[in-house]
Amino acid sequence: MEGVIDLRVKGKGCTGDPVFRLNEVLGSGRRKLTLLTDPNDLPLAVIKLLAVKKGYVVKEHELSEGVLKVILIKD
Repeated sequence: MEGVIDLRVKGKGCTGDPVFRLNEVLGSGRRKLTLLTDPNDLPLAVIKLLAVKKGYVVKEHELSEGVLKVILIKD
């Protein structure tokens, strides 16, 4: 199962935090994820750290117009 997850929009409370939402997505068991983030709120280093702990690898990433796009694959 694949999915595009936009983590740029913050929700209310702690469950709206991009790091919290990323952890939930990484625990969903999807094989491939495409993340859209604001690198100021959720830098690539943090994504890599959390992804590795959940068994994902960063396949590719790019920064364009202030949006960080990261493709993760379940290892």
